[in-house]
Amino acid sequence: MNILVSGLSQAENIGQVVGLPVQVIGFDFRESSPRFVSLIHSGAGFLPDYAQAAHRAPADSQRPIGTLGCFCDDMPQTIVTRVVNHRLDYVQLDGEELPVMIDNLKRTLVSDIQPGIRVVKSFVLRNAADFALCDAYHGCADLLRFDLSALQSPGRFDLLRQYSGPTPFIVAGSIAPEDAAQLRGFTHPQCWGVELNEGFEDEPGLKNLERLRLFIENLGN
Repeated sequence: MNILVSGLSQAENIGQVVGLPVQVIGFDFRESSPRFVSLIHSGAGFLPDYAQAAHRAPADSQRPIGTLGCFCDDMPQTIVTRVVNHRLDYVQLDGEELPVMIDNLKRTLVSDIQPGIRVVKSFVLRNAADFALCDAYHGCADLLRFDLSALQSPGRFDLLRQYSGPTPFIVAGSIAPEDAAQLRGFTHPQCWGVELNEGFEDEPGLKNLERLRLFIENLGN
């Protein structure tokens, strides 16, 4: 199961997290978020403040670390700027973005800027009927992100077994260290991986390395 650690915002912490067995790290570009990653002004223009740390792989590892940017109803040109400045491999869309917007964004990025870009479209799940909302996005989104934060029952991951679509998905939404045991037993042919965020923080944007390490070990990765 792939591990995505999202909501990173401190350069030193980013450098530490990429030393863990994770596949993707995420930046939050929603201005309303306490994990918002800004651009800093260099005097000669704007520079990404955390891109260098994000791509700092462990010296003893050739393991590539993907980078993801989280957006919500942003203008395409804003997303393109972030992809360039932060060398993003994934774009996550958490708003009301329509399939036509995703198609247009991918045409711009794939042809001229980032040929390997992958787009993740988020959906908040409350029941199995919500899977129908994904139908229009099969074929344009590369991954779906299923946010389970609206469900608090111990068996909330079982809802995902009812998904029958062709697009791979990420399990997300208030995932906590104690969820490792249930996720270890969860299988689905389209499950790409799990997103770890606020349940592993000492404060917004600062991830607890020991909590992350223990979860990954308990998950069996």
